[in-house]
Amino acid sequence: MPSRPETVARISEQLADAGAIRTRKMFGEYGLYCDEVFCAQINEDELFIKRTNAGEALDLGLELAEPYKGAKLAFHVPSARLEHPKPICDLLKVTVDALSS
Repeated sequence: MPSRPETVARISEQLADAGAIRTRKMFGEYGLYCDEVFCAQINEDELFIKRTNAGEALDLGLELAEPYKGAKLAFHVPSARLEHPKPICDLLKVTVDALSS
């Protein structure tokens, strides 16, 4: 089931404190950019943030999963974790920093 536009909008709003968030439709799903850095995906209404050493150091207890079959493992962010988004925004910030350097 492809991601619904309303879910993409909700996730984008919840992550707004991390930086300038935008999404782009890609292969039927969505790429997520923060401060113009491609750092996450929304697949089947679920958020997956790219895995970095800096992100792992935060130790948020997120499971690693494939955003789609055959993809690199990423941090899977259950929708319930976005109800209190500060730790996830922190993860997004360190991910962007790591990917930018």
